[in-house]
Amino acid sequence: MKSYMTKNEVEAPINSSILVWARKSSGMEIEDVIQKLGKKIQRLNKELLNSWETGDQYPTLKQLQILADLYKRPLASFFLTRIPLEEPLPKDFRTLDSKRAYRLTHRIRFAIRWARRVQKISSSLLTDINKEYKFKYQKYLLSEDPISLSEKIRSDFNYSKETQLKLKTENDAFEYLRAKIEGTGVIILKTPSQYSFPVDQARALSFVDREPYVILINNKDLTCAKIFSLIHEFAHLLIRETSLCNTEYIDSNNSTFLEKTEVFCNQFASNFLVPDQLIKSYNLKSILLEEDAYLDVTLNQLSHEFKVSKHVILRKLLDLNLINSNIYRNKVASWRNNKLPRGKQFGKNVPSINALKTNGLKYSGLVLEAYKNDRITYSDASDYLNLKSKYLPQLEHLVFE
Repeated sequence: MKSYMTKNEVEAPINSSILVWARKSSGMEIEDVIQKLGKKIQRLNKELLNSWETGDQYPTLKQLQILADLYKRPLASFFLTRIPLEEPLPKDFRTLDSKRAYRLTHRIRFAIRWARRVQKISSSLLTDINKEYKFKYQKYLLSEDPISLSEKIRSDFNYSKETQLKLKTENDAFEYLRAKIEGTGVIILKTPSQYSFPVDQARALSFVDREPYVILINNKDLTCAKIFSLIHEFAHLLIRETSLCNTEYIDSNNSTFLEKTEVFCNQFASNFLVPDQLIKSYNLKSILLEEDAYLDVTLNQLSHEFKVSKHVILRKLLDLNLINSNIYRNKVASWRNNKLPRGKQFGKNVPSINALKTNGLKYSGLVLEAYKNDRITYSDASDYLNLKSKYLPQLEHLVFE
């Protein structure tokens, strides 16, 4: 086969099986690589990439570095004698449109890899500073009543109607619940910009196969949707199911494990955020809710008070027989047709604040505490928090304030 190297280029005698693994574990086909790197690697085509993956030829060091950057793998990993072991991917509970199956894209896989790294770093740092961070709650079963369980946790979190009304914004509600859940022994992350992925691919994921448990929220979503995803994923922690979810309601009579699990977690989240008894206290009349204008006013009022999306309120009204299934389906269809806006990644570009929003108080505090106790270097802290070292003092002030 013809070689495309120049005299000044040096071959990289890599393990070709690792090159294949790096591509596949990133969720990419050969065509994807060619499309993304066609302008960066001269004469890159299917024949050349195949020759590298079969070991018939070696890429140059420069070409290998470009591939390593694309696959988000260290350059040294391609010279290993065997494929590295990695934690398994989370169980895919996504039910987008309740029917379609979506493959794990490279964006989601990179976010999973980042969250796993945070989990491993957290576990190591907890050992280094001699601290325990154990999940507070016992394991619950799917046979449990999700309504009763949500009422217990709601009481534990002091998340009363009065508390919900005092929280001025949806972001206040999210951060209140984030703090409560982190207080039970959980690391809660938001996707950073470099690992972001579209909301229609997934909304959240969680890991419960090792401690500390981790929840990752898609930061591109609307804040009210993030709140529901947060509580939905917390329900996955309670039943000890590592998951990748979109937190859509499932309208199905099928009784698969996936659907049973998602129904349980949705019921838990729905009743935690909007208890049936509180909705009933409003004395809403079903006959009035058939009038579209009155329904819209009701949805706006209740979603504002409970800090949830109008979809959550609409579903609650359906479950309580205050609207019929036709009204529910028509309203949901109208929202989809209107293409409701998604949330913005961040507000003003303040690196220290953005780092705190992304990493959360628990993980940020853990890294900074390890640094203050001389367990890691300043450079390590900067790397672990994905924050330039010059901004670390500002983050430290925010965390310990």
